[in-house]
Amino acid sequence: MRVILLCIVCWLPWQKAFAHNDLHSNAFVQVDKQQIRITLQLPLALLSQLSPEPLTTGNLPSVTTFKWLKDYLGQHVIIKDIEHMPLTLAELEINPFSQEDKQYLLLNLQFRTHSELSKNQIPAEFKGLNPAYPEHRTYVYLMQDFEDGKLLDSPQMIALLQHSNQQFTIARDHPSRFKGLIELFVYGGKHILEGMDHLLFLFCLLIPAPLRIRNKKWFYSRFRSMPAHRITWLITAFTLGHTLSLFANSLGLINVPEQTTEILVAFSLAFAAIYTIKPIWHGYSYAVVTLFGFVHGLSFSSAISVAGLSVSSQLSSVFAFNVGIEISQIALIFMLLPCLSSWSDSKQYTTFRLFMAAVVIVFAGSWGWSQVTGQSNTITNSADWLHSYLPVIYLFMVLSTLIRVIIKPVQPKHLPDSFISAAQPISPERSVQAALSEGEDK
Repeated sequence: MRVILLCIVCWLPWQKAFAHNDLHSNAFVQVDKQQIRITLQLPLALLSQLSPEPLTTGNLPSVTTFKWLKDYLGQHVIIKDIEHMPLTLAELEINPFSQEDKQYLLLNLQFRTHSELSKNQIPAEFKGLNPAYPEHRTYVYLMQDFEDGKLLDSPQMIALLQHSNQQFTIARDHPSRFKGLIELFVYGGKHILEGMDHLLFLFCLLIPAPLRIRNKKWFYSRFRSMPAHRITWLITAFTLGHTLSLFANSLGLINVPEQTTEILVAFSLAFAAIYTIKPIWHGYSYAVVTLFGFVHGLSFSSAISVAGLSVSSQLSSVFAFNVGIEISQIALIFMLLPCLSSWSDSKQYTTFRLFMAAVVIVFAGSWGWSQVTGQSNTITNSADWLHSYLPVIYLFMVLSTLIRVIIKPVQPKHLPDSFISAAQPISPERSVQAALSEGEDK
């Protein structure tokens, strides 16, 4: 609920309507299963003359006024189910607030039915909300219809109600539960590709993937590289982390401010870049990546709004969203790892690895500073510009890899290092060093 209030107060585009007439109102509709939630924003001037006692933003309405307001709204905000029976107003939450020297009431109404909602059109009416103000207008926006697959980034206006026309319908296109889940699955897959910070974090995990660890440093081995299943499990650990935080956020168990979350994301990027330079968390990779995934999940929670949905819809929505993210991440592994593996045996790969780590560290610092100051900077703007050319960059990587494979001279087959070493005398010091290095590899 707090997410809805914050979004409405901060960015929903109803501010222009009030710039011309403080008697205009807005209604934001959410449809889910057998319930409809309406966030109704009304000017106090509209209700003051009807209320049994004065309404101000300085104090919440009394119990008497609350009961009157619930009964009044239950009689005048009418929504019907598939049997043309009115839904019951089950919950009412009142939040008075002020903006630009104007006073409003933010009313959160939850209607429920014991039957089911229509799969074509849901009839609704705001009956007689404005008897004393014929010029009053109400702008009705659809926020989301989960089962109809409508998960909107911004509200869509579906009706403009005036004194002479107070009826409207919520159009639907044969909704089903799977329709909403599929939409969220696709949205999760797209979201991971649209976030530059998440892509850079994954890239930092993939760059050392073709390498091994020796003496607490990265090195290339022609016969031993990081197994593909271990890389997949690392990415899955990242998914597990942000799944936990998304579930906890949707159930209201945690609530971290967005600015704090983005600063933590910047720190995770910096640590991932350092890991690209040196395996600083070797032996604790899964735990650390899960922790960073938890942090990124707090950032994901701002991209998917499940407030107002039933608990089952919230959990299934988060699950479908995360499955989409996981599929996209696995696809990124299969797209990027062949290119990185092909280049990992070149002398320039170390330079490339260190250069990318430096770039990510600079981006992480700039991103964190922009969150502290609230202003973007040249580096973050350049990253946004570069993000729009990611398909071109990937195409260049693929073409350069193909060219390198084609023109690369055929190398004579070599015996494994262990066979070569067996044919040569080994000093005791070298044997001890080799044993220690082998232990670090494992």
